[in-house]
Amino acid sequence: MKKKYIVFDSTAMLFLIGAYFTKHFTDRKLGFVRWLNFNGAKLRDSFPTETVKYIAAAFCVILAAIALCRLLKRYSMLSLADKIMAAVMIAAAIYYCYATVVIVSTVTPCSFLLVPMIGLASFSFTLRNLVRAGELSRGDA
Repeated sequence: MKKKYIVFDSTAMLFLIGAYFTKHFTDRKLGFVRWLNFNGAKLRDSFPTETVKYIAAAFCVILAAIALCRLLKRYSMLSLADKIMAAVMIAAAIYYCYATVVIVSTVTPCSFLLVPMIGLASFSFTLRNLVRAGELSRGDA
């Protein structure tokens, strides 16, 4: 496996682990919840978070669709690992859209950290698959 794939995959995993621990500490530590509520309120007051949130989710879906189309053009050249990563990319993009629409600050105070971490993991998976699709189209398989 090439080093760039390891970098993309480990970056995505780190973001997902960070999202898990953010949710875990939000449920267990009151001081962390207070910090999230304070900083989340400051962020919502000074930045158009709702607009950016929906634009990023739409961009993620479009990018994932482009990556999937490019991979499907070379379906016969895909290895099992490529097919699995394409499925993971689709699952991450769908979950990111779900998190963007459903998880709001009234549901959980960690949403202003949780949703972007899930989004960055989804972008990392998508970029990995775009790079792989580019290699397949050049014949670098």
